[in-house]
Amino acid sequence: MHQLKPSPPSPMWWACLPLLAVLLLNACSSSKPPPPTPSPTPPTAQPEPIPTVPDTPAHPTAKAKDVQAFRLEMARHIYERHAGRVHAGRLPPLLKGVGVVEITIDDRGQIARMEWVRAPKHAPEVIKAIEGLIEEASPFPAPTFARQATFMETWLWNRNDRFQLDSLTAGQD
Repeated sequence: MHQLKPSPPSPMWWACLPLLAVLLLNACSSSKPPPPTPSPTPPTAQPEPIPTVPDTPAHPTAKAKDVQAFRLEMARHIYERHAGRVHAGRLPPLLKGVGVVEITIDDRGQIARMEWVRAPKHAPEVIKAIEGLIEEASPFPAPTFARQATFMETWLWNRNDRFQLDSLTAGQD
């Protein structure tokens, strides 16, 4: 029996080997060419929102029908605005200061006038603090029973720089 002996590869075969390797690798590849990038579109102008008209009035109004009820409503307003400064419970027997302020609130809830009837002159820092608290509580609910309302409030000032108003006080030991 005659056996065939393989002949050595020809030089042409060696020259085509790199090309065959590249073709084989490309055929096995699963990557696809990247999709074309979309051309940038200019941003569209958004229409400005239509301003809405609030349902509430420009300033709050008081529910009080007379000066006595207005004084109570203003005291509650001050307590709400300065809840962290209000002395809770009964006041101690000795206070740092007691002051009486007459306040006029106009029909827009703004302070039209603020005048001391009895100022704690021995403690000027208390005077300054009370005036600041009144101004910070503005605007107040506007009176509805008159164009402006004037009331007096007594400020009871503790040594720890907390206060109560006479119209809402829990009393004193």
